[in-house]
Amino acid sequence: MENNIQIKKRYDNVIAYGIGQNYTRLVNKMNIKIDYVMDKRWESTSDKEYNGISIVRQKQLKNMENTLVIVFPENKDVYYYVKGELNYSNVEIVRICELFQINTLITGTELKDTNSDFYEDDNGNKIFFESTVSEKIKIKFNGYNSMVRIGKDINIINHLNISVGNNSICTIGDGTSVGDAELTISDSKLIIGQDCMISNDVIIRTDDGHHFFDAISKQRLNYAKDVIVGDKVWIGQRVALLPGAMIGNGSILGYGAVTSSQFGENKLVVGCPARVIRENVIWSRDNTCWFNRDTFEECNDQSALDYYNLK
Repeated sequence: MENNIQIKKRYDNVIAYGIGQNYTRLVNKMNIKIDYVMDKRWESTSDKEYNGISIVRQKQLKNMENTLVIVFPENKDVYYYVKGELNYSNVEIVRICELFQINTLITGTELKDTNSDFYEDDNGNKIFFESTVSEKIKIKFNGYNSMVRIGKDINIINHLNISVGNNSICTIGDGTSVGDAELTISDSKLIIGQDCMISNDVIIRTDDGHHFFDAISKQRLNYAKDVIVGDKVWIGQRVALLPGAMIGNGSILGYGAVTSSQFGENKLVVGCPARVIRENVIWSRDNTCWFNRDTFEECNDQSALDYYNLK
């Protein structure tokens, strides 16, 4: 990755192309001086500056020597579009991710190869993990100053993808198993307890991904909220836990349940929106394809009793 000094030695002009969300998010963090800004929206206007930086247009590039155009949108299609539009000029065109580490994607295999139990990137993001970390986990940091902690003996059948934004905490407790799940956390906490069982096509997220507001007051309505999953929770197939959801120890979420609500311990929760249909349940990992138990005492897995408080 190049810094501002290295780039300025090589180029007389540095142009930022694509003045959208990614530009706003990154320009002040990249330690690079932008000489000009450029965007298709300005091609038919007479605007001269944007935030104090001069606007340059396509036709002006013909007369610019030793110039670097940095494409800020992350979408590859935008990059190839810009290359096609500017192919008549002598400028060099690069994507922002070719110069700077914007997002960090690391797999369980890469974590194992570190021969450590700790990982940290250049943006203050940290991962704490055990030697038993699964090769089927992927963690993508999209922001800064976040932490992921992966407990020991996490069993992942297909995949576990974790996407993390700014100032977030994600922890997964010891002995939890996952079919396949997508976890998304930003400016909040996602806590999953120990010995949980997470099925397939499960989505858990602490934020909505985009903003929405009250149309009258213009105030935001959807701030991120913590999601807390207790110990020994069974999360069924196609369950979606949304910002604010809290699930008590020993509870079961049935197929397709969707909720942002809070439920206590040992509840059977189903539906969309989810609701409690039975109290005081415990569950076992014994597979009904292989066994047909009539009582809990017959089960090989009786670990639910470790989390159940007799009332």
